[in-house]
Amino acid sequence: MSEKTENLLGTLSLLISDQIRSQTTAEVSAGGGSPAALVALASFLGGGTNEELRSVLGLSHSATVRLVEKLEDRALIERGPGADARSVSIKPTATGVDLAERVLERRADVLRRALHPLSAGERKTLKELLAKVLAAQVGEQNPPRRICRLCDIEACGHHRGECPVTEANRRDR
Repeated sequence: MSEKTENLLGTLSLLISDQIRSQTTAEVSAGGGSPAALVALASFLGGGTNEELRSVLGLSHSATVRLVEKLEDRALIERGPGADARSVSIKPTATGVDLAERVLERRADVLRRALHPLSAGERKTLKELLAKVLAAQVGEQNPPRRICRLCDIEACGHHRGECPVTEANRRDR
């Protein structure tokens, strides 16, 4: 890859990331990990623990506790008994699930705008290249749940066996 290609990818990645962060935090009316927490809880982590959420978001324990309290105060999540007597499970409320869906819609809007200049053929080629690059990122430093914390699992084909992250993780086991 040329230095120019790397630089263009880095610049575009940062621009899209900034736009997604701006749009999703505006939808949730809260910053930090709130949008990703809601999406993760609504799509694959519902019933998980603070520790699982902390791991997915890459937050400290205390930051995760504060985030969970903030989301619970807004009636977006509810806590309940965990798998053992010491743990607590976290599940999104119906309002939390609805908000997670709106977050994903905002994210999709940003991505559609970014890809608008490409033809259908260019999009197909880009999809194949992105899947290959993304699959190569999966590993101990980049666990699947962390990579996919703000992912639309229906769009990526997770349940159809088409997700490059999930499939790379399966191959690596």
